[in-house]
Amino acid sequence: MSDERLRGLLEKAFPDTPAVFHERMAQIAENEAARKKRVAGRVFGALRIALVCVVILFGCTGALALMNHFGVLDIYSILGMPPYYPLPEAEDLVQKDLADVQIGSLEWQVDEAVFDGRILRILFSVRDVNGTPVQTPAPEKLLRGGSAGEIMFRDLCQREQMNLKLIGNGEVLVDGRPCFIQYMEFLPGDDPCVVVGWVDCRMEGLDDDAGEIRRYLPEGYMVVEMPFGYDREKNETDPDSLAFVLKAGDAASRYAVPLPAPCTLDSGAVFAFEDLHFSPVQVYMDYTITVPPERTGDLPEDEFLLMDAAESRPEFQARPRLMNARDEVLGERREMHYGVHVGDDGSLVLSVHVEFTPSDRYTDTVYLVSDTWKVPIPLKQ
Repeated sequence: MSDERLRGLLEKAFPDTPAVFHERMAQIAENEAARKKRVAGRVFGALRIALVCVVILFGCTGALALMNHFGVLDIYSILGMPPYYPLPEAEDLVQKDLADVQIGSLEWQVDEAVFDGRILRILFSVRDVNGTPVQTPAPEKLLRGGSAGEIMFRDLCQREQMNLKLIGNGEVLVDGRPCFIQYMEFLPGDDPCVVVGWVDCRMEGLDDDAGEIRRYLPEGYMVVEMPFGYDREKNETDPDSLAFVLKAGDAASRYAVPLPAPCTLDSGAVFAFEDLHFSPVQVYMDYTITVPPERTGDLPEDEFLLMDAAESRPEFQARPRLMNARDEVLGERREMHYGVHVGDDGSLVLSVHVEFTPSDRYTDTVYLVSDTWKVPIPLKQ
């Protein structure tokens, strides 16, 4: 992406955007203009992410044919993970050709990205411009750890003694704020000199000042940075990150569903939604189930025993599914994680995050359903 194009994108940002946002983008524009050669690279930190080991025989013609010409919305299906079917409207959120930089023999491109208000996914590629193919790793190299695509990516980066550095426990920066990486994978491209990378982020990260995880919901335009690391002395023209400007628009609010009032379950526990987001890319929700202190009995202080105590309760044993008014199951549950803590009043609180694939069979009211409860979600007010 040229200096003029980047500056043009920056000038289109909303006029009421905070000054710190403009300062951050201006800084990146200045760095771009100062470079004689554009760059990108990758270094791995200690990532707490799922690197899925699939398609070991990348040299197979059939495997390569499968990988060719996929987009940022296709990756889960290609990786053979649980079925993922975004709605056709999701294509309207995909942005293409966001960055094109080169350092030495490596050309880096941000080919596609999609932001739906809660999730950021990035598809990028690295190419050896000299036409030197990336070798499929030998079986003994695979046994030492990492997927074939990951090993090919590292080998490619080492040609210029650089890497993509995903800081901390695996984060990209959005307007200077760290956002956690949920998944990351590397695959061979449709050219033997190319490796394709894919990153799936959640718009939340650790706020060092507050000491807690905070969600970030940008609107307008946002600057995305993928930090670099170098295994050599860094040149003045070497960038600190692969940066690009992405239009966030109003996706963070457009697909948000008004939160229903908390309700009391048959067990006496209180169910409350904290976030509901129904986009054409993914359904994303957070909720709590709170058991009042008069129903909990004595709770252990040990966190593992506390988790055992929580998991023994019927309202906590749920693996929820999303259903419409016709009792049809909507989409696939893709992500679910939860935590338990004791409230200030002695109540037992379960905090749940769950994601589903979107559906074209919504009714005016849908339901989050478990074996012991059924909670309505009005989609039309």
